[in-house]
Amino acid sequence: MSGGHREAEPGLGAIVHGEQRAAFEVPQELAGERIDKVIAACVESLSRGRARKLLGQGAVFHGRTRCRVASRPVRVGDKITVTWREGAAVNLETELSVVFEDDHFAVIHKPAGQHTQGTALGDQGTVVRLAQRRFGPAAQVAHRLDAPTSGLLLVTKTVEAADAARPLVQEHALDRRYLALCAGAPPAGLCDRRLERRGRRTVVVDGEEGKSARTWFEVLHAHEGRSLVHARLETGRTHQVRVHLSSLACPILGDRLYEGPRADRLALHAWRLGLDHPMTGARHDWRLDPDEAFWRAAGWEPYKLGED
Repeated sequence: MSGGHREAEPGLGAIVHGEQRAAFEVPQELAGERIDKVIAACVESLSRGRARKLLGQGAVFHGRTRCRVASRPVRVGDKITVTWREGAAVNLETELSVVFEDDHFAVIHKPAGQHTQGTALGDQGTVVRLAQRRFGPAAQVAHRLDAPTSGLLLVTKTVEAADAARPLVQEHALDRRYLALCAGAPPAGLCDRRLERRGRRTVVVDGEEGKSARTWFEVLHAHEGRSLVHARLETGRTHQVRVHLSSLACPILGDRLYEGPRADRLALHAWRLGLDHPMTGARHDWRLDPDEAFWRAAGWEPYKLGED
């Protein structure tokens, strides 16, 4: 490549409160040097040791590619992007909690706080990275859960499985059901309010704007102004359950993004997942009840859920 080659920007989202980002092009005098040395030389607040830690976290992009190799040489004009949070501890690598596994798919229990995929701050400890370590480099997630949401998540282990799962997601053939603890009690039945993504938030929009979003709600239990709600998705928009409940004046406990009452965690749990296996034809319905931390968000003892 020519010396004037410049990598495209990685397309990362805007930084949020508490985060910092440096983006720069490699100058002539640092061409051919290691990327950790270049970061330390070009970003005054980052030492070479800190640069290596950020590389290990996956918080450095070399052009559009996440880079973890501190010794990687760079060229003049290469675009380097580093994102970090002061005082943040490096995510610890953990093991996946596998609920089901065959040659094609795995269903895992994602705990609250774990990211499904990498962010600008890195990909250490994410479901995708751990799945690729356990099942091989072709492993991917078939759908997503927000980081503060717990529950069941479908992982494809092979390229063929990913291709088979894609239409299930696109055609809303996955049976995805959630439990939420919310303020108030939403009306039972279908919430059919169109949604549009705006920055970090998703909002309800009128008319034909945005995308169709359909959620069925049922109140399973109510006590002292709070409700346990069963939500069944017909579509799978970003933050769909959270925004629909908030739009019904019933925000989820612990949902700081959508004005939910204060709680130690977001009280949203991907409770059930069902599909007709595209490889074997077998019907699968998995269920995982929430842990005690979920119920503590409302100050409740665990509620006994029925089998239906």
